Amino acid sequence: MHADDLKIVWLCYECGRRFAFNSDVENHKRQYKHSKMKLCNLRANGVSLPPWFTRGRMSLGFSLNGKMSRIIVEYEYFPSSGAINYVDVRYTDSKLESTVEDDSEMMRNIDNYLRKLLTQNMFARP
Repeated sequence: MHADDLKIVWLCYECGRRFAFNSDVENHKRQYKHSKMKLCNLRANGVSLPPWFTRGRMSLGFSLNGKMSRIIVEYEYFPSSGAINYVDVRYTDSKLESTVEDDSEMMRNIDNYLRKLLTQNMFARP
């Protein structure tokens, strides 16, 4: 059992299916290639937490020394506040990792780009 089971309801943003168990969500993602999920925390310390957020993964490509490298960002996006919680960030190349992590301006640009895409996607959905 996953730690979030029975605390969160997952809603597939792409087809509308709902899930109570993380394992069902992961199976759905693999089977249907749907990666955008809305989540709602049901209860924390007896208090309902209403804000919906979208959990997703985005891959950003960079050309580094003539070679294609990627950053894979797993995030939680809260449209009501515009907040982004970075769950996991992975790099396909250690040089890209050091280039990004050592440059606060580049990190800010990546954050702004991701925020812009998420905002556009939220307004484009019904």
